[in-house]
Amino acid sequence: MKYASAFLAIFIVFITSLTAAKEPAPSDFAFGVTLRTKGGAALNEITVPIEVYRGAVHPDHRDVCVFNGAGEPVPYAFMQPSTQQAPEKIFIPIRLFPIAGAPEGDAGELSLQVRKDYNGAIIDVKSRYSMESKQQVTAYLLDATTLDKGVKALRLDWPQTESFIGKVSIQRSDDLDHWVLSVESATIASLTYGGHTLTQQTIAIPSVKAKYFRITWQKDRNFPALTAAAVEMADESPDNARRQWATLEPSTRGATPLEYQFDAGGFMPIERVRVKPTERNTLARALIFSRTSEKEQWTARGAGFVYSLDMMGERLESPDITFFPRPDRFWMVRLPESGAGLGKGAPQLEVGWTPQQLVFMARGNDPFLLAYGSSKVESSPRYNDLIEQLTKQRERASLIQPAEVGPQFILGGEPLRQPIVEYNWKQWVLWCVLVLATALLGWMAFRLYRQIAAAKDSHEEMD
Repeated sequence: MKYASAFLAIFIVFITSLTAAKEPAPSDFAFGVTLRTKGGAALNEITVPIEVYRGAVHPDHRDVCVFNGAGEPVPYAFMQPSTQQAPEKIFIPIRLFPIAGAPEGDAGELSLQVRKDYNGAIIDVKSRYSMESKQQVTAYLLDATTLDKGVKALRLDWPQTESFIGKVSIQRSDDLDHWVLSVESATIASLTYGGHTLTQQTIAIPSVKAKYFRITWQKDRNFPALTAAAVEMADESPDNARRQWATLEPSTRGATPLEYQFDAGGFMPIERVRVKPTERNTLARALIFSRTSEKEQWTARGAGFVYSLDMMGERLESPDITFFPRPDRFWMVRLPESGAGLGKGAPQLEVGWTPQQLVFMARGNDPFLLAYGSSKVESSPRYNDLIEQLTKQRERASLIQPAEVGPQFILGGEPLRQPIVEYNWKQWVLWCVLVLATALLGWMAFRLYRQIAAAKDSHEEMD
């Protein structure tokens, strides 16, 4: 029996060794980049490079790991950008004042009389042309003195009248005397085309804080009178990374001639797309789909009008189609069969995403290594919840410091990214051990039965 007990003990140890997780090593990954810390901070962060998104094998990035100079894994976490959902844009109304000027004049050289209150808010605006009978509005003055943050977009409203398209320029000022150009030329439009109404009334501007903005019409153009103006506030969150873009060419045609498929080449958290037709004067409604792998079904992500129109000497292009961030590699644009399509040639697809922040603990010595791309690594020391709690204390500047990211280099190479052909030898070994263990238990039961039978016969003989 003691031999049987020893065998069972060995069996348990063997099973445990088979199921124990192996700690990853740098040689288990295809590629890597060097991370160098500075300042001796406990936590360091980087903006995840596109090479990591395209080099990782799994969309959840479980084949990503950070090592210190001794080759030991260190805790890390992927931190999501502050905006993980494509939120509805919120515009704050601001006051606007029309500026009258001579039809042939330059609004930038108008003589203005501006009355302000003690906070700097505009009460009234008059130009030297205001009292003339043939006055014409050539510019608008916007009062942004009530805002406490910068502005990244302006939205203009006007009555729904006949179609028009044209350009404006935008200047900013803090004292109404000195003006700085923010946008040299921006297109606004309201068009009826092909049975659809297209309106472009939002103007993106460099994020900046200013007390006043001035919108100036392009010369020799008749624009409708503005009825309202609003601004979109700039996002000043420290987690707000700069958006990145990639242009994709169609990889394959879909099931129908009106389907175009694209391969992003990686698992970036894509949150918006732009469909770029090859021909001008194109208008169509597009449906956007995506999926993680070619074996999965397509899932709808968004829809919108796609257009590129040359009208009245101006170019009018469709805005971005936005949706919840998706780390999907494959994308498809589908056009309704009832539409006119996008003309000859396949469109391009521009995909945009806000990179995540990777935060790691600087345990050990430099240089640190960010390794990625492996079909055999199924886990790594990620501590998202713990590190997320620590990063909320960002007011302590010494806690988190940016790390320097070096260029990509090869570790184990591309073969480590290829799918592993599993012969499942562990399962076969386990089955063999289980069969042997069952046979051993049967043998033990048989021996016990014989011993009991022998003892019974001996007892009967004594009787």
